[in-house]
This record gives sequence, structure tokens and C-alpha cells, in this order.
Amino acid sequence: MRSFTSILIVAVISLVIMATSTDAAKRKGFKAWRGIMKSIIVLLFVVAVVFAEKYNSKYDNVDVDGILQNNRILTSYIKCILETGACTAEGRELKKTLPDALVTGCAKCNDKQKVTAEKVIKHLKKNKPREWDQLIKKYDPEGKYQQRYDEHKVSHA
Repeated sequence: MRSFTSILIVAVISLVIMATSTDAAKRKGFKAWRGIMKSIIVLLFVVAVVFAEKYNSKYDNVDVDGILQNNRILTSYIKCILETGACTAEGRELKKTLPDALVTGCAKCNDKQKVTAEKVIKHLKKNKPREWDQLIKKYDPEGKYQQRYDEHKVSHA
């Protein structure tokens, strides 16, 4: 993503320099070049927005099944998210992402993240109802995200 940002910055700077340069303005073909540069900038901006609208996939290959089956590790993640215990790097990322994922209905999640979220929710509801209730109290005290989730499940059943 850094190289993309660098390319975008260079393209913008080039266009500004050309647009403000009197010599460049006099050259034949400047208008065509300016139009091409504008098109490239718009395209790069659209690509940047698309890529920026997804959550980090760095932890997509974490062994979620292993975590769900290991009570000690699962409990430490839950404590992290509830802010009652220490966090691993993965836990910090999850805690940082969770509020936005709830607000947006996981719109920025990739397919793997959506499947993982569904798996974790089912597991916690079934096997850790007390902890699930604590999470709900912290992150969805009004029940609006749970209602949206339930409506989504019904409409996609």
C-alpha cells in the first residue's frame, strides 16, 4: 500500500507542476496530457478507496478452531476484548476492529473474516453464554447490532 500511496503522490505532484508551469502550458499536447493525468489520479484514488475499505487480513490464518477449543486461550481473548485482561497482538487488532465491524455490519470484512466471525459467535452463544452476555453488555447494550444480525440471518437462511 505504501508504494501505491507513493505513486499517487508523484502523480498529483506531477500534475500540479505541469498545471502551474507556464512552459508546460505552452507545449503542444498539454491538455491531452493533463486529461490523462486526471484520469490516472481518479483511477488511483478509486483503487485506494477500495483497498482502504477492508480490514487488515494479517491475522486471517490464525487457528480459530484451536482457539475456540482451548478454554485458557479463548478466555484470555475474551478478557482482552472486555478490557479485563492483557491482549496479544491479535487481540489488540480484534479489539480495535470490533466496534467498527459492529457499526458497519462487517461490511469491511473479507469473506474469511465473515466466516470466522460467524463461527466465533455461534461458539460463544452455545458454549460460553455468560461471556457472550458480557460482550453484548459492553459492545451492544441497546441490542441494535444483535437485532441487525438476527435479521440478516433470517433473510439469508
